[in-house]
Amino acid sequence: MQHYSRRQSGVYLAGGLFVWCCATPTLAWDSYGGNPKSPMHTRFTEWALEELRHEFPDLYAHRKSLIEGSNAEMHLGTIYVGQEFGSERPQDWWLAAQDAWRVGNDEGYYLYLGALLHLIQDMGVPAYAHKLAHCAPFSDPGNPEAKYDPFELLAYGRWDPDLRSLNRTDPGYEESWQYYDLSRQWTLADTPDYNADACPKAWSVAAEEYRWLVRARQARTCAATKWALRCSALKRIPRFDPAHQDADTAVLSVTVTTAADKDAGTDDLVFFSVGEREWWLNIPHRNDFEPGQQDTFVLAPANRDEVRHIELRKGRDVTGPWKVDSIVVRLGDEVLYQRNSLGVVLKNGANEWRAEDFKP
Repeated sequence: MQHYSRRQSGVYLAGGLFVWCCATPTLAWDSYGGNPKSPMHTRFTEWALEELRHEFPDLYAHRKSLIEGSNAEMHLGTIYVGQEFGSERPQDWWLAAQDAWRVGNDEGYYLYLGALLHLIQDMGVPAYAHKLAHCAPFSDPGNPEAKYDPFELLAYGRWDPDLRSLNRTDPGYEESWQYYDLSRQWTLADTPDYNADACPKAWSVAAEEYRWLVRARQARTCAATKWALRCSALKRIPRFDPAHQDADTAVLSVTVTTAADKDAGTDDLVFFSVGEREWWLNIPHRNDFEPGQQDTFVLAPANRDEVRHIELRKGRDVTGPWKVDSIVVRLGDEVLYQRNSLGVVLKNGANEWRAEDFKP
């Protein structure tokens, strides 16, 4: 089976991690996990797509992938083990989307773009914007500093954006990830003295100023989402063309074969880490790895000097370990690394396999 990085969802930047959220999905803005019927992240993305439907029909044509990406809780440790940095690195998600676009991986591009929208939308929540550890009232945060944020409950299930409250216009940024900071600064301006303890705990007793805040934050998050999407359509980069590259640059791909044992497969997240860039390309794939199945993932354009090793790691241990029989790394048509009868067993993000350093 060959495909372009099916259901890609993230990138990893080596360095310090900053945990903003608790271990289970918070309510506002809710995603599929907390509200399967009408999650707020879906509403924001759908609203923006409808607004841009006639100007950029290609965005609407990829509605499914954008919505799926915007519901990806990529910064929660329960989904990406030890990777609670998502909210801090919007530019890396944008870079990953650009790489997917360059190699013709349209599905991956729109999924990554949707994941970026999720981060932009999260910055519409006061607790996120103020970098306050917070959690939903029913969750077990596993973080003693996380406090219950009543704004979560006030916004849950209520969709009433007050478009009259829009008091900014699109600044026309060059790259979509820049709207992350716009969304955050807009929220900080709306809530300069935000105090979760002072926030009412039920809509029925909420003063009009808090009800307005929910409606205004929804509308302004809608606008930030729309502007980021519009920027992505206006600022498209060219596709990768080998004819206009030096001989050492080509498209990087990885082929893995799952062992034939009946319990060898998994549908958990699998991470590929490759390269020697300032940031590692660490792409999770949610794929059905069946026993004996071979999968090829097209990752990104790369230069030979950037590819000296590869690592494999698995995310949550939901469906058991993943047993890998063989792996092949290619740069264009050239095989950089190949190993058969690998016999690697990957579990729950606690262990990983790394190829010995190799010189392409």
